[in-house]
Amino acid sequence: MSHVVASEIAFTDLDLLKKVIASLFPKLQWLDKKTYEWVGRWYKDYHKEDAAYKRGIDPKDYGKCHAALHMDGVEFEIGVCKRSDGNGYSVVWDFVGDGHRLSAYIGDNAEKLACAYSRLYVEQYGIEHGYCTCTTEDQDYITVELNQV
Repeated sequence: MSHVVASEIAFTDLDLLKKVIASLFPKLQWLDKKTYEWVGRWYKDYHKEDAAYKRGIDPKDYGKCHAALHMDGVEFEIGVCKRSDGNGYSVVWDFVGDGHRLSAYIGDNAEKLACAYSRLYVEQYGIEHGYCTCTTEDQDYITVELNQV
């Protein structure tokens, strides 16, 4: 059985994604390789909205990637895969078996990873364009304000 999912968000800046992973997701290791570990065969048994094939990843390309994210103690890996629409990269992984630990770490739809990436993206944009950034966090939200200097 395979349950290959893909993030909905497009990651357009791979250097920023590497920075987010290195600083905020220390259990993940960026590997410059062209394949990621998954169950190895698509069984056509997972059809929810986050299924990778529903998000433009052809099942014949499962296991292929631009880079892989490895977590010690987990058999499967996360692939950083070029999106079929040409707009950046998605993260793709098989959450069957111990792959569910990847989902728990980055979020079921990679939402934890996407939020951290988005936050740093806005902060970086602000700094590059002469804004002062102010970040506040509460239990439910992270807010990044851009204020002109």
